Amino acid sequence: MKHTCEKTIWSEFSNHPHGVTAKHEHLGKWYCKIHHPPTVKAEDDERHRQWREEYKRKDAAKAAASAIRKAEQRVLKAASELAYFAETIRGRGALEFYEALGDLKALKAADRRAEMRELDERSPMPGGFPE
Repeated sequence: MKHTCEKTIWSEFSNHPHGVTAKHEHLGKWYCKIHHPPTVKAEDDERHRQWREEYKRKDAAKAAASAIRKAEQRVLKAASELAYFAETIRGRGALEFYEALGDLKALKAADRRAEMRELDERSPMPGGFPE
């Protein structure tokens, strides 16, 4: 006795039985090789595994590019600070260079204190973070 595939498919603007000769039985129903549920699941799992690997590679590439951009920004910032100090030494002398260096350290310390205040304000701990 020939069986036909139990899967309902969409074509010609309506749903209808697939109608192809079925050769695989699964849980009492007959399916063709295209719609056999274990085969479909295995193919889906393989496809999803490939997608996960592809996205993992893309995410790693994005993370590496982001790290490179951040490093470039730090290098450019350090270079601009060095250029400022070199200009200070060349134009005003060593004494003013050390004064400017002290000013920069004070500015950085003030920035750090401001960042800590922001963290304290957002902190879930009452009274903020201990200093």
